[in-house]
Amino acid sequence: MKKIIFFVIFVYFNTNLFSESIEKRIEYQALKLKYILETAYKNHLDTFNIEEACENAFRSLLTSLDKQSAYFSAKQLRDYQEKNTGRAEGVGFTIVPINDTALIASVQANSPAEKAGIKKGDKLLFVDNQAVSGKTQQEIQDLLAGDTATYVNLIIKTSSNELKNLIIKREIFHVSSIASSFYLAKQKIAYITSSRFTTNVYEDLTAEIDKYLKRGLEYLIIDLRGNPGGYLDQVVKVTAEFLPKNSKIVYTNSRNPEFTMDITTDKDGKYIKLPLIVLVDGQTASAAEIFSAALQDNDRAIIIGENTFGKGTLQRLWTMNDGSGFRLTVGEYYSPSGRRIDKEIIQKNIEKIKLDESLKLSLGEQAYSELLKSFEETGGAARLPVYKTSKGRTIISKGGVLPDEIIKSDTLTLLSRVLMSRGILLEFTYNYSFMNSDKFTKEFNNFENFLINFNVDDNLYNDFVKFSLSKNIWNVDMAKIDEKIIRNLIKSYIALWKWDNFGYLAARNFEDKVFLLALSKLNNAKSLIN
Repeated sequence: MKKIIFFVIFVYFNTNLFSESIEKRIEYQALKLKYILETAYKNHLDTFNIEEACENAFRSLLTSLDKQSAYFSAKQLRDYQEKNTGRAEGVGFTIVPINDTALIASVQANSPAEKAGIKKGDKLLFVDNQAVSGKTQQEIQDLLAGDTATYVNLIIKTSSNELKNLIIKREIFHVSSIASSFYLAKQKIAYITSSRFTTNVYEDLTAEIDKYLKRGLEYLIIDLRGNPGGYLDQVVKVTAEFLPKNSKIVYTNSRNPEFTMDITTDKDGKYIKLPLIVLVDGQTASAAEIFSAALQDNDRAIIIGENTFGKGTLQRLWTMNDGSGFRLTVGEYYSPSGRRIDKEIIQKNIEKIKLDESLKLSLGEQAYSELLKSFEETGGAARLPVYKTSKGRTIISKGGVLPDEIIKSDTLTLLSRVLMSRGILLEFTYNYSFMNSDKFTKEFNNFENFLINFNVDDNLYNDFVKFSLSKNIWNVDMAKIDEKIIRNLIKSYIALWKWDNFGYLAARNFEDKVFLLALSKLNNAKSLIN
């Protein structure tokens, strides 16, 4: 009985304490954490790292609030900020192990490696007197990693078999937010892939567009597939350049008025007369969704691809004295028409009903099937909210951005995935590219020429089949399904060796069915221009 009375009194005491003020409630919980740490440190069977235990507690606390709030250790915070600021740290090249040889596959522009004269196709032999032959990619990257302003000693063998001993200083350098772009002069079409809305994306993207405008650009395709988002101020600046004055871009709702905003353009953007198509997929998220939704709601662009990720919450970052920090969800984004972008919030609030089959008449079979699939994902049918664009088009919100034209990217068989992951394509195209270097210089003097005119003929394809068989990697049935894709992969990997990752992505997308659909919808995009 005494135990029960004691328990009741304890609960009553805490209830009073919690009601006094939020500050005292937080202070009380902090004291409990302190008490647990002290008790555990004195009495636990094993010794443990106090800082690590606390970091795990902080991480659990924030992830319990929502999926986007997170704790970062000092190193994790630096990595997180580098991804979004468009900066990289280190020497600036990537390697691919092929037959126990560490081959340099790409060299970052503006990096210490580029300044030192390292080129793709060179072979890395030693890092700080350690031989790298036979090591994995991660093991070599670990050897190359180090603090900014420190030095690393490399021995490189060039493609002309010259040995070089280089001492390179690790530095912070700018990485473009543009992953790939090309221009089709005959059709006056530019294609640009934006990898992330970094602090430099406005400068990177507008410089690329302006470059093509000088060449007579009339149509623009921006590829945001796989773009995870980035900074709000940057996506606002970019979006504003495509919209006329007084166009709403985005607004937010928050418990704290400090994070409530309503963003509208204050002048005409410089690209308001440029027909635009935006490509999206299930990994297009956050700021990339704000961009897509704003242009769709304002009837400014045709959106093509798959329903986007549905990450529509606003996060702010706080840093602490020891270099660690945390990201906290403080608000929710809404598109100009009032659409909620966050998929998780929508699914919590939708009302379950049966989907009206008559929607096929207005949406079409494919869009209707996409909606039906989304209902199944939520455990049944759902009453999805309907909105109107600035010109009165009906758009439906199921979280994220539902494209105007729904189409999925090509899927690969196991064969194609293995040819990529095992380095078969890399090795074959490396040998081909450097053996035919003179041919490329004469016949394909620029990338656009290569993109349009180079084809993987039967002789080259059959040589690749023989090479793959020599590595015991091939499957006839899968090859029949993927032959067109494999031919494109061969071309794309050749472009990788000649024009870096920029060329690879452009060649891959040039024959992608989503890109090809975009080409057929250019007049639709033009019709949206006032």
